Amino acid sequence: MDSSLGLLLIFFGIRFLQHVARVKNWESFNFGEYGKPESIRIWFIQCGLYLSLLCCVKIVITLLISLDIWRVITKFIMSPFTDPRTILTIVMLIIPLFINALMFWVTDDILMHRSRHRVGLIRRIKQQYHKIQQSGRLEDSPISDEDELLNLDEISTILQSSGVQGF
Repeated sequence: MDSSLGLLLIFFGIRFLQHVARVKNWESFNFGEYGKPESIRIWFIQCGLYLSLLCCVKIVITLLISLDIWRVITKFIMSPFTDPRTILTIVMLIIPLFINALMFWVTDDILMHRSRHRVGLIRRIKQQYHKIQQSGRLEDSPISDEDELLNLDEISTILQSSGVQGF
């Protein structure tokens, strides 16, 4: 439950904090972005916010787990297993291993993926646009292997997801 409902609550909590950051123009709250140049202060602020949110989620999950219905659900799920060692191995080793790995991966994706991909791609689009604009013509634009033009489908997808109309 902690890795399913808890992760969902963390996701919505982060989205709420990012919304507040946009409305109040608090750049320190933009998870995954640490400033230019990167600031340890911003990292500590984001880490503190995340840990505070995590503590709130743990309290909510603890209250939900204390409900009696979970005993009935646990008995139903574990009914095929009779050996106490098997039950212990499943509950203490196998399930936490997979769930924690999944939770780490999803949390990292929530915090970092969009900002890494979107900012980097938009930056590359802007750089290519300025190179072409400065040269006057596409044919005259010197493009190295590292600076090759992006695929038009990739550009239009990013621009559409960013809210730019006409693509």
